[in-house]
Amino acid sequence: MDKDGRFLWLLSSEGIELSRSTDVAVNDAHRVCSRLERGESEEQVVADIVEGSPDLTPDTAADFADIAREVFCPEI
Repeated sequence: MDKDGRFLWLLSSEGIELSRSTDVAVNDAHRVCSRLERGESEEQVVADIVEGSPDLTPDTAADFADIAREVFCPEI
Protein backbone atom coordinates (compact mmCIF):
# COMPACT_ATOMS: atom_id res chain seq x y z
CA MET A 1 0.00 0.00 0.00
CA ASP A 2 1.38 3.41 -0.92
CA LYS A 3 1.32 6.42 1.40
CA ASP A 4 -1.86 7.84 -0.09
CA GLY A 5 -3.64 4.52 0.38
CA ARG A 6 -2.34 4.18 3.92
CA PHE A 7 -3.49 7.71 4.76
CA LEU A 8 -6.99 7.06 3.40
CA TRP A 9 -7.15 3.68 5.15
CA LEU A 10 -6.17 5.25 8.49
CA LEU A 11 -8.81 7.97 8.08
CA SER A 12 -11.42 5.31 7.42
CA SER A 13 -10.27 3.16 10.33
CA GLU A 14 -10.65 6.18 12.63
CA GLY A 15 -14.17 6.76 11.33
CA ILE A 16 -13.30 10.00 9.57
CA GLU A 17 -15.66 10.41 6.63
CA LEU A 18 -14.55 12.58 3.75
CA SER A 19 -16.95 15.17 2.39
CA ARG A 20 -14.58 15.85 -0.51
CA SER A 21 -12.74 13.60 -2.93
CA THR A 22 -9.86 11.42 -1.83
CA ASP A 23 -7.53 13.51 -4.02
CA VAL A 24 -8.51 16.65 -2.12
CA ALA A 25 -7.98 14.88 1.22
CA VAL A 26 -4.49 13.74 0.19
CA ASN A 27 -3.63 17.25 -1.05
CA ASP A 28 -4.91 18.71 2.23
CA ALA A 29 -2.71 16.25 4.14
CA HIS A 30 0.35 17.38 2.20
CA ARG A 31 -0.63 20.98 2.94
CA VAL A 32 -0.74 20.12 6.66
CA CYS A 33 2.85 18.88 6.43
CA SER A 34 4.01 21.92 4.46
CA ARG A 35 2.55 24.26 7.04
CA LEU A 36 4.02 22.34 9.97
CA GLU A 37 7.42 22.28 8.23
CA ARG A 38 7.22 26.10 7.96
CA GLY A 39 6.78 26.27 11.71
CA GLU A 40 3.06 26.90 11.97
CA SER A 41 1.48 25.49 15.10
CA GLU A 42 -0.65 22.39 14.91
CA GLU A 43 -3.39 24.33 16.71
CA GLN A 44 -3.52 26.91 13.90
CA VAL A 45 -3.46 24.24 11.21
CA VAL A 46 -6.31 22.37 12.92
CA ALA A 47 -8.32 25.60 13.33
CA ASP A 48 -7.93 26.28 9.61
CA ILE A 49 -9.01 22.72 8.76
CA VAL A 50 -12.19 23.24 10.81
CA GLU A 51 -12.78 26.61 9.14
CA GLY A 52 -12.38 25.09 5.68
CA SER A 53 -14.38 21.96 6.48
CA PRO A 54 -17.15 22.93 8.88
CA ASP A 55 -18.46 19.35 8.85
CA LEU A 56 -15.35 18.33 10.84
CA THR A 57 -15.21 18.80 14.59
CA PRO A 58 -12.01 20.16 16.14
CA ASP A 59 -11.22 16.65 17.43
CA THR A 60 -11.73 15.10 14.00
CA ALA A 61 -9.62 17.82 12.37
CA ALA A 62 -6.87 17.14 14.91
CA ASP A 63 -7.07 13.43 14.08
CA PHE A 64 -6.81 14.29 10.37
CA ALA A 65 -3.70 16.39 11.03
CA ASP A 66 -2.17 13.67 13.23
CA ILE A 67 -2.71 11.02 10.57
CA ALA A 68 -1.31 13.33 7.88
CA ARG A 69 1.79 13.88 9.98
CA GLU A 70 2.17 10.16 10.77
CA VAL A 71 1.99 9.14 7.12
CA PHE A 72 3.50 12.02 5.15
CA CYS A 73 5.87 13.84 7.51
CA PRO A 74 6.74 11.70 10.54
CA GLU A 75 10.01 13.57 10.99
CA ILE A 76 8.16 16.68 12.17
